[in-house]
Amino acid sequence: FISVDCGLDQDTTVDTFTGILYTSDAGYIDTGVSMDISQEYTKGGKFARLYEDVRSFPNGSRNCYNVTVERKGINYLVRARFMYGNYDGKNSIPTFDVYIGVNLWLRVELSSAVDELQPELTYNAIEASIFICLVNIGGGTPFISGLELRPLSNSVYNQPGPSKALNKLFRYDVGSNGDNLNIR
Repeated sequence: FISVDCGLDQDTTVDTFTGILYTSDAGYIDTGVSMDISQEYTKGGKFARLYEDVRSFPNGSRNCYNVTVERKGINYLVRARFMYGNYDGKNSIPTFDVYIGVNLWLRVELSSAVDELQPELTYNAIEASIFICLVNIGGGTPFISGLELRPLSNSVYNQPGPSKALNKLFRYDVGSNGDNLNIR
């Protein structure tokens, strides 16, 4: 598993909600700046540790994470995480695009400082690296809170072809008892 806390100012941290060990994004990107979200949103432990900092990209129109995968040719669940948290003190939520490789994945449009966006897709890694790029479209400075990649058995999802993706629209919990709704 690859679990990255974007903007983390130490080597690793453990998410208290999920128990997942996250590493710093320093080994995956050499642009951007680490920023902490506003303290008003970190009090009381309301949000997962992952959301307490972000990597922001005030320079350049396209900034890309280069994530080396375990094996090329297999499917990966790719999950990005975004929460603005007024990290820049501007109270102005940016809008920007996210690409996987050269293909548009999504447009990030949050409606409040505490909205959590967690888009996912399955992606067939035809190369040894997956590039996840944040693109400034003139709607403010792009940022990201976290990235996760999970290898999947190719039999789980039948991909439409190499370098194609299946985008998650909804996820339904049909098996838990409702006590623990964490996503691993």
